[in-house]
Amino acid sequence: MKDFLKKIKSVSRGLWIIITAAVLLQLISCIQYFYTRRSIENEARQLATIRLENANLLVEAGMSSIESAVNNVSGFVKGNLESPEVMQGIARGLLEINPAIEETGMLFVQGYYGRDGKPFHPNASRDKEGHISSTNLGESGFDFYQRPWFKNVVESGESGWTDPYLSQTDGEMICTYSTPLRDSSGIIVAGFY
Repeated sequence: MKDFLKKIKSVSRGLWIIITAAVLLQLISCIQYFYTRRSIENEARQLATIRLENANLLVEAGMSSIESAVNNVSGFVKGNLESPEVMQGIARGLLEINPAIEETGMLFVQGYYGRDGKPFHPNASRDKEGHISSTNLGESGFDFYQRPWFKNVVESGESGWTDPYLSQTDGEMICTYSTPLRDSSGIIVAGFY
């Protein structure tokens, strides 16, 4: 009987050692899982932040390029306000030298060129294949004077970007950079985008 009790104590002690080791192993696995998960989440956040920062830099570079192109050409437009026939060519030329710009134009305030109440809105746009077409959107009958890119610059007198909106010409979601055009006396005569 003594031998039997010794064997039971020995087995019991061994079983406790195995159970304790299993519990400790499980605890170590849980701790390792927690820290590994936290490390992976931190690395994923850092990678996402880096990717977002890179995307933001690309967008800002593109926006800056568009702003510069429009601002640079606006001086040429101002110098040719007495020649409305060249405005279409200016819009087309801006697209030809700036592949990042899909559409550009000028909307002159009502009556600026005395066109019997019809808006003068020379415009050039690039289609998906890269072909450029020119038109006077003032002939379309759409009230472009209510578009945010025009209203914002005329009301504030400042250049700027619009919030996203649907384009009247192709139905796509777009943002527009526009700047006011002023005549020699400083009066805003058009919105240029």
